[in-house]
Amino acid sequence: LGTATTAEHVKILMRQTDSIYFCFDGDRAGRKAAWRALENALPQLKDDKTLHFLFLPEEHDPDSYIRAYGKAQFEDALLNQSKPLSAYFWEHLSDGLNLNTQEGKAELVKTSAPLLAQITAPALSFLLKQELGDKVGIDPANLARLLGQEAPKQHVKQKSYKLPQETFRQPQMSTLVERQIRSLLINPAWAAYIELPEYLNLSGDFACLANLAELINSRKEPPGSAQILEHMRGTPHEATVNRIFQNMLHGAEELESGSEEDCESFKLGMKKLLNELKYAQIEMLKQKNRQGGLSESEKKLLLALLTPAAH
Repeated sequence: LGTATTAEHVKILMRQTDSIYFCFDGDRAGRKAAWRALENALPQLKDDKTLHFLFLPEEHDPDSYIRAYGKAQFEDALLNQSKPLSAYFWEHLSDGLNLNTQEGKAELVKTSAPLLAQITAPALSFLLKQELGDKVGIDPANLARLLGQEAPKQHVKQKSYKLPQETFRQPQMSTLVERQIRSLLINPAWAAYIELPEYLNLSGDFACLANLAELINSRKEPPGSAQILEHMRGTPHEATVNRIFQNMLHGAEELESGSEEDCESFKLGMKKLLNELKYAQIEMLKQKNRQGGLSESEKKLLLALLTPAAH
């Protein structure tokens, strides 16, 4: 739009979608604008959001590129030629530096440190700092001190304690999808809040959750736990439902009360699961596209998943 991308722009975009694609002219001004956009995006980054940057040939802007090559080729370039923010970040900062020299490495630490400090997304921040350490050959503890941060805690070897044979093992923490299934067994009426689009690849516990929701929503009155267990008998999901039900009975985790607060947590859990499934499907389609190409229906599905309407 000929307007600089601000932090507020990025913040608003992130409310609408999990995947943002910046497209800039390939000339010097376009690359300068792209870097400004990246700098403004850093404080807004989240671990479940992705930002990509596409640079067009120097003689083109998006309008002229589409006129010359068509919409389909432009969309293909967005998906397959754009660079993730992390790749563009290091490419820009390393440009003109000789990382085979100590001076080049020192310069990279100096220029990247204030930018890395702006990133609050825990996983991304950790991985970028880890990558910086790999690039300059500094271990995490020393790099943290160099960046003025607390060094990562060293793992001290713990004493070995032997428990009596009859002691029960600490129960494993359940996954989000298992917790959603458990919530549904306790509050079957919450199936009304489950909407898993048919185009999603569902298997394992995800398929079990979808099957449970379909069963409950097909009844006029929500079935009780016993009816649900009976319905699942002989299906591929019988073992999963029985295991979760048994864990409920043994009280491994606190049960929901069915309160409005618990219901909101369930809805939020479904939103997170849906985003996980969509992101996994996007990555699967991208990989397939790189390896052998997509069918027309798969291309349409990928583009639909990357648009705000799909979220």
